Amino acid sequence: MKNKVMKRIIASVGIATCCLTLTATPVTTLPVQAAAPTDETVDPAAEILEWVYRITDGKVYKRLLNCTTQQWAGPWIYVGEAE
Repeated sequence: MKNKVMKRIIASVGIATCCLTLTATPVTTLPVQAAAPTDETVDPAAEILEWVYRITDGKVYKRLLNCTTQQWAGPWIYVGEAE
């Protein structure tokens, strides 16, 4: 009987200590700063490439265009006869 009472007292003291520790903890605030605006633009990590096709005298050609820089990325390549 004494053993149960002692366990309850120790448990109660432990719970009370935890509650007091949690409620007595001071709250600290950190200063907040707004991000400074910049004039920089974000560039994509990879360039955007697209095949461009043309038909000349019944023959199909393709050429790779870099859409990011609007420049050709290679020569015209013959694909085959147009149908």
